[in-house]
Amino acid sequence: MPILNWIGKEVVVNHDKDVPFRLLKKNKSKSVSDSENLIIEGDNLEALKALLPHYQNKIKCIYIDPPYNTGKEHWKYNDNVNSPIIKKWFESEAFVDDQDLSRHAKWACMIYPRIKILNELLSEEGLIFVSIGDDEIQHLKMIMNELFGKDNFVAQFVWNTEGSTDNTLEVKIVHEYVLLYAKNIKLKNKAFSSVIAPDIKEGKLFKSHIINTAVKNGRANPTSTITLPKGFPSEIKELSLPKSKVPKEFYDKVSKLKYISRDLTDKFKIHYPIRQDTMNVKNKVLTKSCKVFSGWGNLNKLKQFIENKCKPVSDIDGDFSYFISKMGVVTYQKERKNPRNILSVIRDVGTTTQAKTHLENMGIDFDYPKPVELISYLIKMSTDENSIILDSFAGSGTTAEAVLKLNKEDQGNRKFILIELEPEICRTLTSQRVKKVIEGYPHKKSDLTTLYEKELSLTDLENIYEVFDDIEEIKSKKQSYEKLKLKFKDGKLTLLGENTTSVKNNGTGGSFQYVQLDKELFNSNGAINESCTFKELSSYIYFTETKTILDVKKIKKTLLNFYNGIEYHLIFNKIGKNILDTKFLNSLNADKTKVIYADKCTVSEDFLDQHNTVFKQIPYEIRVF
Repeated sequence: MPILNWIGKEVVVNHDKDVPFRLLKKNKSKSVSDSENLIIEGDNLEALKALLPHYQNKIKCIYIDPPYNTGKEHWKYNDNVNSPIIKKWFESEAFVDDQDLSRHAKWACMIYPRIKILNELLSEEGLIFVSIGDDEIQHLKMIMNELFGKDNFVAQFVWNTEGSTDNTLEVKIVHEYVLLYAKNIKLKNKAFSSVIAPDIKEGKLFKSHIINTAVKNGRANPTSTITLPKGFPSEIKELSLPKSKVPKEFYDKVSKLKYISRDLTDKFKIHYPIRQDTMNVKNKVLTKSCKVFSGWGNLNKLKQFIENKCKPVSDIDGDFSYFISKMGVVTYQKERKNPRNILSVIRDVGTTTQAKTHLENMGIDFDYPKPVELISYLIKMSTDENSIILDSFAGSGTTAEAVLKLNKEDQGNRKFILIELEPEICRTLTSQRVKKVIEGYPHKKSDLTTLYEKELSLTDLENIYEVFDDIEEIKSKKQSYEKLKLKFKDGKLTLLGENTTSVKNNGTGGSFQYVQLDKELFNSNGAINESCTFKELSSYIYFTETKTILDVKKIKKTLLNFYNGIEYHLIFNKIGKNILDTKFLNSLNADKTKVIYADKCTVSEDFLDQHNTVFKQIPYEIRVF
């Protein structure tokens, strides 16, 4: 598989290991009640690492909208990597210049470690969506292939970003991309939820209920004899079909080919499947077993159905059952559990312009927001009602609004985690938008009235001043409108009168915790941060030992958990005064294998061995990840 290389890649490949582990600090004054929903203020690389001990392999859906690196926008994600070359690039103010070819390398340095940690957070059944434009689509796909695996690529969606086009001498770009990868492609069907593309026509809907013949002749369907057992279902109540009369020549030719060709079908004019016994049906089931010969579609499913005593066979995709048709043909019926109709081109999910107008109604100014409808569609595609959704480039907070509205729609319990780098944006825009969505907000609604409408002919164009005179006369008489708008489209001139009314937008309900990145867990001297709590240190230590998440609610005094035959303990009350002594060790089961973290141990090595105990001194023997 081709790998994308760029100058500085060797530095960022393992840059996530050098990122300090920071504690997360809740800000109650900026929160809306206590909640599992999180809005995190701070660099998303540090924030993602801070989330690992709590959310590794737990995120069902990740959506990110990273900087597109168009050469015109100033993105702020400058990793402080330990490379003179990269530092020079990142400190340069000309890195977005059109002539600066290295801007692609800088973008790759930024995105690579973030995608790497996102992969760790995603659950085995999880899906990740990444919005991107033309400038970095090819680089992003190669990075995603490297970190997620090429086989886990699912789709490259094209999203229609604008609702209309206009006359232009240049090509008007009205699309962006959304790359979709699975954590594990083998679980893709389990990962997807039931969803229908917004613009799909009724007649094109993929049917959830399918009935088709199991008899499939052709090169891809080798022949075999199947014994249909007594009790095999039938479509009709009674049926009696004799044993098929088949020339030996037919069997000889089939045995050489290993399949039934169209030439054989045309020559011998035999109906399939070929009955090698008399087929008798009474009360909609076979009264005795019957051997049938044919090529088969999905032969394994048919065998499973027979082995299951002619009861439906279930898999991730749906339920399969088989029966004999009126003509004596073995037929299957399939009921899809989660019918899906997902198209690679995404339309009718809102536009950038509509999304901006939506924010303006909230009193929020933000450039190039994603529409709620788009994010809602992606979330519906990839989650159930109890999933966790992560957006580490939160921006205006569209993902949170989508989650809250979906929960209100279906009484779901989805959780969101947002991360926003810019403190000012996070405090005054992202969190405030989410608060308004939760609590409701007033906004102005436009009411438009058509005052004048005229399709312009060539004669009208020659006398256009007369048309404008008519319009001016109407304007002078219509003083009850706040605004008058003149539009010309498709040869039609329209004058609209606009009035605005104040409307209350009801809230969705819900809550969130506003969280900030706190000090590093370990200071420059390697000492533990004084603000670190027992639960925070427990989560970190347990994660470094087991690479699994600790349920802090189940901690019993010093015992964090029992994992793979080992008890993990932490003695941590006051920094520097946590001692493992004989009294403590004697209070534990001597037969259990134990790892105990503490500041100091006053027990001899022999006594530790007798109690199957390994002592690890904090902070020096705490692993760094």
